[in-house]
Amino acid sequence: MYQNQDSRRRDDYEPRDFRNGNGRDRGRDFERDPRGRNRENDLDDERDRYRDRDQRDQRDRNKRRPPPHLKISDEKETGIICSIKDKYGFIRCADREEDLFFHFTEVSKTDEDPNIGMEVSFLVAADSRNNKLSAVNISVLPKGSVVFEVVEERTRVGSLIKEPSFGSTSSEYMTYGEIEHVMDDNSREILKFTARDQDEPKVPLRVGDELKFRIITNKRTRTRKAGYVVIYRFGGKRETGVIQSLKDNYGFIKCTDIPSSVYFHFRDIVLLQKDQKDLSLGMEVEFSIETDPKLNKPLATRVRGLPTGTITFEIPLPDRIQGVVAKEYVDNYFHRSNSSNSKEQGIIESKSNESSTIDKYYFTTKSLDNVKQTLRYGDEVEFNVVIKKRSGKKKAMNIVLLRAAPEVVENGIICSVHNNKNYGHITCLHRDDDMFFHFSDLEIPSEELHAGMEVEFTVITDSRTNKKKAIKIKPLPQGTVSFEQILPERQKGIIIRECKPGMNAPPPYVSIKKREEYGTIQFTEEGKSSVLTFSSYDLKNKKLQLWPGDEVEFNIVIEKKTNIKAATNVDLIKAKEMPREQGIVTALKNYFGFLYSTARSEEIYFHFSELENTDKNVLSNLQVGSEFEFSIATDSWANNKPIAVNLKTLPSGTIQIEDVQEGRFTGIVERELRGRGYHSESYGGKITYSVEGKLDSIHFELEDVDKRFSLRKGDQVEFSIVFNKIVKEKRAKNIVVLRETGTVEGIKNSYGFIQCDNKSHEERLFFHESEKKELHFKKEIQ
Repeated sequence: MYQNQDSRRRDDYEPRDFRNGNGRDRGRDFERDPRGRNRENDLDDERDRYRDRDQRDQRDRNKRRPPPHLKISDEKETGIICSIKDKYGFIRCADREEDLFFHFTEVSKTDEDPNIGMEVSFLVAADSRNNKLSAVNISVLPKGSVVFEVVEERTRVGSLIKEPSFGSTSSEYMTYGEIEHVMDDNSREILKFTARDQDEPKVPLRVGDELKFRIITNKRTRTRKAGYVVIYRFGGKRETGVIQSLKDNYGFIKCTDIPSSVYFHFRDIVLLQKDQKDLSLGMEVEFSIETDPKLNKPLATRVRGLPTGTITFEIPLPDRIQGVVAKEYVDNYFHRSNSSNSKEQGIIESKSNESSTIDKYYFTTKSLDNVKQTLRYGDEVEFNVVIKKRSGKKKAMNIVLLRAAPEVVENGIICSVHNNKNYGHITCLHRDDDMFFHFSDLEIPSEELHAGMEVEFTVITDSRTNKKKAIKIKPLPQGTVSFEQILPERQKGIIIRECKPGMNAPPPYVSIKKREEYGTIQFTEEGKSSVLTFSSYDLKNKKLQLWPGDEVEFNIVIEKKTNIKAATNVDLIKAKEMPREQGIVTALKNYFGFLYSTARSEEIYFHFSELENTDKNVLSNLQVGSEFEFSIATDSWANNKPIAVNLKTLPSGTIQIEDVQEGRFTGIVERELRGRGYHSESYGGKITYSVEGKLDSIHFELEDVDKRFSLRKGDQVEFSIVFNKIVKEKRAKNIVVLRETGTVEGIKNSYGFIQCDNKSHEERLFFHESEKKELHFKKEIQ
């Protein structure tokens, strides 16, 4: 191949050289050996061979002839050049703690000069003159050949006893953590590590955590430490749950063992599963619970994702149990999502084999093995039991019907009738909820139907709405249906709190536990003090009002559904003695009024029902100023305010509310009457008079002035003083004007003027002819 190429080249170049007459240059430019090679290239190769041989000979001479004061080891060591000066440097050894000196002449010739970080192998020479070590016969190694630490292949598990710091990345600011583990010989070893030795640096560690790690041995110092540290099991109490809601940077976790949900922040998410790239609703997690120092509320920390299906909110029990349906499940269309509503849940009762106690298990439609099946009251069933971790409630699951209960006729009272819509409701004797019925299911004419009618009926499930309804409705004799059992024995007790007046008769049925505005009676039962409630319609005499301290007699009534006791047929035996007071009516409204009591300063409320005789005549004669005798009770339904009870009419004038002082007084009208207004400073009149040398003033009203006189400012009057016990004030009464004398100075058609003898009246007084009386004036006509 080479001959063909050379021949081609000769054919191309020789004719060209001869045509140009440059034959002498031909031998210098293209002189070749018989094999077609350039002789100049051969000379270069020869020089390279001589140079390599000289270098090899020099190395051989050095090996063969070491200085007599050096002792060279036979075992090769490795290291990294850590510093360089002019023609020497230092090597950081992988197998010894100190750094070794070396000279550039000991480094094998390569294309690259010695530099910091270069990995090398070498022999160690000991100088007997100064007892120092140095590196000789240095060879360059590929990158990654030198290893300073030996990593154990085995993975170990230990407990964290000291946390590392996660501050600055600089080692001088980092503190060591410590792991304690059990070695193969059962001895305990404590290994140190830093945050850099963690494979999961974002996971915060706490004392007590179990960690996985590998032991790393330092070849230079022969010390051991922990490396490749990862969390194996979080220490402390860990909770599990699912993510219930997510916001911008926080969310809430529904716990499996705690009834409440726990807040968490996204920064507390430390680990997720491989298939969990981001947070999502329903994700299963485990976490620790700490207290937020700012809000003093529970906070989920160190949240870790769990594989789907890891946690469960229920604990299944293996055994199958048999029981009887004690309460039917109510399928509420508007609240189907909230199956935990106790009013809608069904209940199965089962008697325990170990004891005589009856256990109760709740169920819903989802608990049935056949979802389309409907369980009725009294059905015998078999089921599994699961325990709700959060609430501890027992739930029946995989329910199978063993034996259907026979069709049972139930009783109740019609509580509502809607004639315009052809339906109504029945208050059931054995069910908490009212039962719907349609007029088409009546076995009596709808015209005879009314609230309060006692009926019997059969309960079925409506296939269209999947709800219970009553059919085959028949009337029963009055008194057949009884929701309560009244014990025949009469009991005695004391009223602790009065009942609020209300309905005289209850609706068709009112549950004892639903009664409002009730009173309480304290009595002794089997040597123990007990308290029962009663309402206004539990009184034998519906018009009777009982008050605390009254001694009463009653029957005990027991509600059949709940076994709650109450008092009924309450009758007064002995009323508590209350002091009697007297007062006058000061204000009247439609059916109540207010009294001023002679023993009190404030007004007292009273109701017309407390009048001794509440017939029309007494009520028609009732007016402001009527006088009564009454007792005072405390109304606990009106903030314990006093109230007048047991009012008895008194003859007019029985109550003296004013005391008349002895003697008559004289004074001068300082302010005229301006109108009516008792206790009015701006409308009543005012008289100034002298008492024991001291001036005083007193008020008066229109009714206090003698009708013969019309008072004017400056008139001299004579009056009596009375003291009102109710308002605690003095008032002038029986006021008359003192007569004066004077001379008539002029008369015109029907009027004239008089000059008074009293010098206090400087001006002449006007008079009309109708007021003229001869006996009172000296008449001088000019």
